[in-house]
Order: sequence, then structure tokens, then C-alpha cells
Amino acid sequence: MTHDPETIFLRTRGATIEIGNLKNLGADVRSLRRKVFCEEEGYLEDMVETTLDRLGIHIVVRNGEEPIACVSVIPPEYSREFAEEVLLPEVYAGRAALITKMAVVPEHRKSRLATIMVACLERYIFAPREYRYAFVVLKGRHRLNEPFYQRLTGAERVAEGRCFYGEQVVLIMDRQAPTYQNVRRDILDAQIKKVALKR
Repeated sequence: MTHDPETIFLRTRGATIEIGNLKNLGADVRSLRRKVFCEEEGYLEDMVETTLDRLGIHIVVRNGEEPIACVSVIPPEYSREFAEEVLLPEVYAGRAALITKMAVVPEHRKSRLATIMVACLERYIFAPREYRYAFVVLKGRHRLNEPFYQRLTGAERVAEGRCFYGEQVVLIMDRQAPTYQNVRRDILDAQIKKVALKR
């Protein structure tokens, strides 16, 4: 079944943000992932699109017409299907949404876009749908981003192991935990306005 959320248009600091499904945002999502993960970081083409993407909700940030950042989330009802594969502890299977493939082009990495995208996840996906848990899987060199995700979301490591790209770690974000509440103010301080835009 394809997850088909209502498209949401937002504006922040001169950039526009769109939240929607793969049909509407797939071209921009694939372009950003290919540029960041494959061309810049040397990952294989399987980082560009997976079978999970059709189930997901996608966020794309644009500077004018140019896509500059994206992140995707797979709703928790689907996580039981791949929990064992990604080493997600059973207690979270079917209960935690997957935050996946956050990408920001190099020239905009000092623009707090990661915080803005997490703020969009919180305000327009997690809170309205009452998702308590979300998780991130960091593979290979992306494991170096673990402190970044801990600062950004208050996530904590719950599992580690091996995958095709080498070692991987699994981080859980609990929206009711003190670690999340400590960063929530910064997330909610992000200046995001819902607007009626037509493309």
C-alpha cells in the first residue's frame, strides 16, 4: 500500500519546504541522494531509492527552485517488516518510525537545515500522528554522524552490528524521554510557517 499524505507547503528563512509522497517529490529526493551519497560520499546507487520509499513521507527543502536538502520517514506500522534486517530491537518493531537518508548539499550545511527538517518531522508528522519513537540506522562512515544525531534529536544508541557497508548503529529517539525534551525547544524555535503555495 502506498502512503499518500496530503502535501504540505512551508516557508522558512527564504527557503520553501514541501512534505509529501514519492510520486510528487521522488525526482528531487533521488537527485539529492545521488549528489550527496553517491557522487560526494562514494556510496552505491542503492542509496538513491529503496522499496521502502514508496511507503514513506518525504521532505524536500528548496532554495528557489533548487532542491538543497531532504529527509524521509517510514511510518512505524511498516518497521516490523524490516526490524530484524536493520537490528531494530523487537520492543520497537511496529512502534518506531524510521528517519532515513537525511541529505544536505555541501554549500548549505551551515544553514541549520537539519534542525529545520527535524522541526518539520516533529510538527507535521510525529506530533499529529502521535508517534512516540523514531529510529535512525547509521551505516559505514555514516556512523561518524552519531554525535550529530544525538545532539539534534536526543537519540540514544540501542543496537550495533555489521551490514554490507561495514559496522552499523541504531539510534532511538523517544519523544517522551528527557534527552528529547532537552533538544525540543531548539527544534520548536525553528521559524517555519505553513503557506498556501502552488507549483
